[in-house]
Amino acid sequence: MWAPLSSRLFLIQAKKAYFFKIALFNFFSHNLFIKYNVLSICSKISYLSEIMYKPKRLKLSLRMKLFLDSALQNDSFWDLCCDHGYVGLGALVLNNHEKSFTSVYFVDQVSHIMKSLQLRIDHLYNKPNIPYALYCLPAEDLDVDLTGTVLIAGVGGFTIKKILSNLLSKNKLKAKRLLLSPHTDVKILEEYIAFDEYQKCYFLKDKLSVVVGKKEKPFYILDQKNIKEIS
Repeated sequence: MWAPLSSRLFLIQAKKAYFFKIALFNFFSHNLFIKYNVLSICSKISYLSEIMYKPKRLKLSLRMKLFLDSALQNDSFWDLCCDHGYVGLGALVLNNHEKSFTSVYFVDQVSHIMKSLQLRIDHLYNKPNIPYALYCLPAEDLDVDLTGTVLIAGVGGFTIKKILSNLLSKNKLKAKRLLLSPHTDVKILEEYIAFDEYQKCYFLKDKLSVVVGKKEKPFYILDQKNIKEIS
């Protein structure tokens, strides 16, 4: 027995709506799947390109360039408490351009930082044309002679004092120039480098200011006492 026309029309419309919903769902599901996979592929390509094709270029801040400009040429460069080692890396770069260093040394006690630094050096320089070495230990525990220029920056004045004091007591600090830029405890460091016993070894050649973020930090250049004049 036939249903009333209005009922049949309602059923036809319901079926059309049902199939339309299925078609719509399939369409969006398919496109969302494609979109997801495209995005996934693009993100993977971007990630791989970031790893495999990083430009072999090192950007140094004005502060880091000042440190390197203040270092002595044709001698060793020590980057103590080097953190990510950008200044030391800059020394390797500048060896081929403006300045020339005979060797570069990185010192930091955090092992994963030093591992990352080694990978960065491997990426930037397959075979550096000057010797370099990484020391993963507190700087005050170094048991080798530190010559040339020694940089200690980004740590507190108390830490810098401890490093210098320990190295001097072991007769390991033989650098011709010290570059010191404390992040905190400035007064402690200033009192230490003004101390009579310390001044027997080094004298204050210059005091500058460097901008770190929105703050100015002091930057001390000290030369070895028995060196009459160092350019």
